[in-house]
Amino acid sequence: MSLIVNERLKKYLKSNALPQSISKGKAIFASGGVTTDNFSNVEKGLATFKAKSGSGSKTYTVTIKNWNTPILNTHCSCDYDWGGICKHRVASLLVLENELSRYSHLNPNVSATPKKKTYPTSQHIIRISTFDDWTLKNLVSLDDWKNRANVKKVEVTKALNGDAEVEVHYKSEIYKTRFTKLQFNGEISTVCSCSQDLENQLCIHKLAALIAIRDAYGANSPFDKMRDYTAEKSKLLAEFGFTLEDDLKGKFDFKLKTDGAVQLIRIDASIQKVSQFQNW
Repeated sequence: MSLIVNERLKKYLKSNALPQSISKGKAIFASGGVTTDNFSNVEKGLATFKAKSGSGSKTYTVTIKNWNTPILNTHCSCDYDWGGICKHRVASLLVLENELSRYSHLNPNVSATPKKKTYPTSQHIIRISTFDDWTLKNLVSLDDWKNRANVKKVEVTKALNGDAEVEVHYKSEIYKTRFTKLQFNGEISTVCSCSQDLENQLCIHKLAALIAIRDAYGANSPFDKMRDYTAEKSKLLAEFGFTLEDDLKGKFDFKLKTDGAVQLIRIDASIQKVSQFQNW
């Protein structure tokens, strides 16, 4: 097995699996709970496995492909959605290591020495299920993650119907980012005006923009909450005798609850509800 592919598999596991998934996957692997359905190391590489659940009689189909390229892909038929890859994929990746070791001994002249994959910040599609710190951290470089607090100003200029535009002020420059939710598989199209080619999927400007979107709409399905809230806001303001056309600075603010409902924040405590809305 080539050193490059071996390192790629280890890096993929470290970057994409939670510690508990790795532990459970290793247990399935050690118990012989994975069988190989198909294995081909030709061109990009493709293999399918049957993995037992580890706690029951169910078996799941795991597909692993493209290990001979910079972008390794895995898929499992289970419904795991708790962050990172599931234990079945972990166990199957360990089996794949064995398969590749056996193949390299039989075919010593075959090796994979791919160039490093880069991602254009001008446009790149990411697949993301939740916008928590762990997920975002794995999409950027370690330096950018550490420097995220140095981005002093981020402004969401548009957020409607799954489409968001965000201006990011960083190191005396203004970068324009855009995010569009696609139809399937939690895919988000990302664009940044910095126009770099990076080894990580997101630049620091996109990271700061996604954090701002998360702060405004929550970590779970924020793009689904991007809609017109004019009617709800107007109704809440009417209880205090205000409208959206009034100067609300220093008086009111709005916040989205976790269920997507709008909450009115009264900043000026001296403002009271009009008589018809008072609880006498």
